[in-house]
Amino acid sequence: MQQKDIVCVALPTWEGDYMKTIVQIMSLLARRHRVLYVDYTFTWKDMLMGALGKRATPWQRMLGLQPRLRTIQTRFGSQVHVLTPPPVLPANWIAAPGLYQTVMEQEGGKLRKSILQAMDQLGFKNPIVINAFNPFFGVPMAGKLNESLLAYYCYDEISAAQWCGRHGARQEEELLKRADAVITSSQALQESKSLHNAQTYLVKNGVDYSLFHQGFRPEPRKETPKNCGLPGFG
Repeated sequence: MQQKDIVCVALPTWEGDYMKTIVQIMSLLARRHRVLYVDYTFTWKDMLMGALGKRATPWQRMLGLQPRLRTIQTRFGSQVHVLTPPPVLPANWIAAPGLYQTVMEQEGGKLRKSILQAMDQLGFKNPIVINAFNPFFGVPMAGKLNESLLAYYCYDEISAAQWCGRHGARQEEELLKRADAVITSSQALQESKSLHNAQTYLVKNGVDYSLFHQGFRPEPRKETPKNCGLPGFG
């Protein structure tokens, strides 16, 4: 496959205390393609909590006091460019769909500007955009990153998540309609998402055997006792 420019607009942060599927996928794709990973979009509240030392957030990069764009060396021998976006206004608390959409369009415009600046710095042209479970910003930016293809990666049932119960399902349904392709991680997700996009495919989760095998500790075999110790036996 010819080298492509890939922009991943992700919900999960790149760093963290557990292994993330989308981080693994982008690290592997970066072996043959150029990858820009757009990190989790923190809010102004997150930024303030980080600056006050009450929460671990990259608040200096968020404000541009440190370079927002950095290059990560992965354990697969590849390089991934990771962008820390500027902070956005929190919007999940907004109940009215119309007002929520207005705010997200405004904040999505700021995120789009930051991504386009990073793309220009890296020389990205007409990238494949992969939205990883982030329909909140996927909808306002759909078709606005000069993308050659827009794919939505759905690895969980968003309607079951309490933290985005107000707007998650509605935003996802809209993104499903706009996406050129949808990748799901389970049969149930494929069946439900294909109702809104016929180009929905199933790619089941795998496992990094070498990583998991590092923690494998075989237990010593226990000999079967000849005398079970019960009255009347042995």
